[in-house]
Amino acid sequence: MGIWWRIVWQSWTFVKRGSSLSQGYSRDVIDVVEDDTGNTVKALLYRGTPGNPAFWKRALLDLPLAAATISVAVGPSGRNDIYLYRLHQFLTQAATHSSAAALALDDHSGDVNTGELANMVDLLQSTYRPYFLFGTGSNEHNQLLLQSDNRRVGSESRSWKGMAEVHELTEMLLVVPRRNHEQSTFGGNDNYYSPKSIHAGGGHSALLTTGGDLYLWGWNDVGQLGRKSTTLGSARNPLLSPIEPLSNIQVETVSLGHTHTLVVERGSGRLFGFGDNGRGQVTGSLDEANGTQDLCHTPRSPMGLLEECFIDVAAGLFHSAAITQQGELITWGCSRFGQCLPTADRDKGDASCIVGRWHPPDGSKLVHVACGRRHTIVLDEHGRVWTLGDNKYGQLGRSSSESVSKADEPQLVHGPLGRRDSGCFAIHSGWSHVVALTRNEESNNVTVYGWGRNEKGQLGISFPHSHVCIPQSLLKPSLNSRNSLIDGIETSIESACCGAESSHILDTHGKIYSTGWNEHGNLGICHGSEGNIDEQCLRWKQTNGVSVVVQPPGKARKKLFAAGGAHLMVMAV
Repeated sequence: MGIWWRIVWQSWTFVKRGSSLSQGYSRDVIDVVEDDTGNTVKALLYRGTPGNPAFWKRALLDLPLAAATISVAVGPSGRNDIYLYRLHQFLTQAATHSSAAALALDDHSGDVNTGELANMVDLLQSTYRPYFLFGTGSNEHNQLLLQSDNRRVGSESRSWKGMAEVHELTEMLLVVPRRNHEQSTFGGNDNYYSPKSIHAGGGHSALLTTGGDLYLWGWNDVGQLGRKSTTLGSARNPLLSPIEPLSNIQVETVSLGHTHTLVVERGSGRLFGFGDNGRGQVTGSLDEANGTQDLCHTPRSPMGLLEECFIDVAAGLFHSAAITQQGELITWGCSRFGQCLPTADRDKGDASCIVGRWHPPDGSKLVHVACGRRHTIVLDEHGRVWTLGDNKYGQLGRSSSESVSKADEPQLVHGPLGRRDSGCFAIHSGWSHVVALTRNEESNNVTVYGWGRNEKGQLGISFPHSHVCIPQSLLKPSLNSRNSLIDGIETSIESACCGAESSHILDTHGKIYSTGWNEHGNLGICHGSEGNIDEQCLRWKQTNGVSVVVQPPGKARKKLFAAGGAHLMVMAV
């Protein structure tokens, strides 16, 4: 039966008063007209509206995103893919039995797209697995997965090809190949394939699963993705661009630097690096840091560290750091500003080795490490924070009267974070500023501390100078409770992260607040219908954009987020 649809807009909002389950849908009466007979049949057309909190405008413009959404979505009346498959079958049968219908279908791209969508949905449920993320900021190197050659629907729709940046949270689609033994169940997302963490570097991004699969994408000019090719994996459908996991390594933890990547192998605890090795930040050797960057497209262990076991790792601009299972700090790479430890092996005659070691003089174990542009921060088991390196902007956390231009050996920060039982459990670093989180044992309340550079609003506080030397609380306490005030709103803090020159906070309600440099929209704070932005934000403001929702059939328990050089990513899990 050949058809064409003449829509009669007798629309009413499909919302029950007092019910939020059906809010954001409408249904319309349409006429379905048979080409051969002219008979008209009344039908109902259900539509999602922009008032629906799960409504994504981009799905109307991007076939792979639309297909991925349909492949996992479940509505009040069941799986969404069933409707697509039935429509595709109906259109195919109509074209088979009617030459007029076939001609009409050839003239309407929407009908052609129905077949493409059905094909992609089938592949996404059998051959590939979709992950839904959300991002804002620079996409110059496709670190937000917004560049594609043919992601458009119809000649009049906006193409997403070449989108250089976005100024608010926008949908991202990561497509990966399913494993050969993986059960291809509808919406399947067992714990092995569940996202564990997401990461952002200078221009590249990553997703790590609970099972240890690491997917990297974006900037790859020096092999920071762990492969030579800048192209993605081959696909049975050219519109789907699957990303293969890092080869031969199941990953426990990962850190993305400006142009290099460090990973700790799951099970063995061995450390590997790849990417830019211009200062030995991958191999730990000066001999291999001169014109041999091509060698680092493949993961390699730094000099003398192959048999070491590690629990944490951090990649900076041009240097690297890690914590061993014994609680020792190891650094390698550029040490011009004291961000790396002195190298003992040089005294033994090995001038090429640039690996240094250190542990607290009282025998305490170190548990976490973070790297800035020219400094390194470590956290010990007692909640004390130690720093070394450049102190131009106060990023070492010591008073200006006692500070030096740089410190070659870790020293404690001043204030409560330099004392035992401070409650500090997390440290994060931008290029020249630091954010740390403490937890009160009695109230379980989390306090955000910060120090370092603040001229672009990196710390989100009003301060008479362009930098802060001693760690201080970044949020005002509420007068009515033990919670914090952000942008005048009372809330409690869950976690934090730092971009190159920005800071971001996630509260227990899932809201993200950001401050600092915003030239590329990396804070996700824009205003006006045109998405205008201010190049810097001097106080904490809520990040905006599309709703961050969890992938069906799961229920959101928490949000993951990560900030890089000029982009921010979020994911609900």
